[in-house]
Amino acid sequence: MFTLKVKDPAVHEDVMQGGANAGDVIRFQWAWFVSGGVERPVKVGIGRNQPYAVGEYSLSPEGFGTTRYDKLELRFVRLVPLEDVRLRKAG
Repeated sequence: MFTLKVKDPAVHEDVMQGGANAGDVIRFQWAWFVSGGVERPVKVGIGRNQPYAVGEYSLSPEGFGTTRYDKLELRFVRLVPLEDVRLRKAG
């Protein structure tokens, strides 16, 4: 089992360099991927959405898909509060 922790609600911005999307602004937050007691920082894109609150999250199942060769892939990241996940399992 893994979790994602948002420890800081701050939103950061990167500006795309070169190519057709040069100058586009990418908004993101830092989260920590936690598995087996090890934490690794990861960027979670938020686009124009509201920032995630400080807390523990899981990945939304809608973000997963399969390739045409039936391999699992992560298409996009949307965080779901762990509290909501626990409530769904209990209900």
